[in-house]
Amino acid sequence: MRSHPATLAACPDDGALPQAPKDASVAAAPVVPADPPTVVDDSPHRSGGLTSLAVEVIDKARREAADPLTLIPDAAQWVTLVRPGELLAHSELRSLWSKAEESNADMHTAMDVMRKCMGGIEAIDHAVLGFDDQGHMVMAGRAKGLGTEATWRCLRDETAARGKSLDLDLTGTPRGEGPQLRESGKTEGDLGYLVDDDTVVLLSHAWDADVRARLEGKGISASEGQLGPTIGRVDRAATAWLTGRITGIPASFLAGGPMASIVDMSLSMQVRDGELELRLEADAGEAADATRVRDELTKQLELFKGMLPAMGLPGSIAPKIAFETEGDLVS
Repeated sequence: MRSHPATLAACPDDGALPQAPKDASVAAAPVVPADPPTVVDDSPHRSGGLTSLAVEVIDKARREAADPLTLIPDAAQWVTLVRPGELLAHSELRSLWSKAEESNADMHTAMDVMRKCMGGIEAIDHAVLGFDDQGHMVMAGRAKGLGTEATWRCLRDETAARGKSLDLDLTGTPRGEGPQLRESGKTEGDLGYLVDDDTVVLLSHAWDADVRARLEGKGISASEGQLGPTIGRVDRAATAWLTGRITGIPASFLAGGPMASIVDMSLSMQVRDGELELRLEADAGEAADATRVRDELTKQLELFKGMLPAMGLPGSIAPKIAFETEGDLVS
């Protein structure tokens, strides 16, 4: 269909918005001089030698395998990642978050519980959500202690103390033998796996087989499958990003319109030196499609400018947004 993906970018330059192996035995003792010289080993593995090194390598592999992004299966149509600490480090975004928390009782309760059990939402290093247009989802997060039963007991008890219910029960099932969390009162409800002490994954029952495969290092992740090229266009280290394939219900909304040719999109947000940078990209199909999409977005931007103040965004953003094309790309 295309020789290059179509990119659509908008960049305001100021902010508003396995178990470790047991110690290996040595097959044969080395020949040692009668009076061996004293050797000082300053290496970080001196206490355990090669066995310690092997353990560290395995632990590193475990951590990488538990990376939230790798746990999102190819079944996901959309994937979004957010780093709460970086996001809330931006003063105006923190202000918007605080206003939202103040106006929503459930959100306020959830954040109050997070502060009590984990010190706040900022404790989460990053969280990834994968979903489709049929209501299926998987959410994986990483934070110190997030994958321990103690943390989830705290979340459950503190939620109950505020008159709410977490609706997730601890199953007592050991890791590797089944889910550690299960939706209250439902045999086919949402599930949860405490992957390691710092990683948790929550998911819809329908995606259990797909996620278990990812936990075992099998199957295909979203970043390796159909969404691979789209995710490849975003900076994975960005403060927040969203990628998706325009199929099913989303495609029906664009059908018959000037942007009907778009097959995927990505949005990234980066906080740099107190400023907020946004970048939106889309595969518009062909060069002619990219030009048409660019013109339509430029037209819509003009209509949108007057709404920025009502959304709490400064009007100074609009003049800094531009759409360009490069082959199939709109930038």
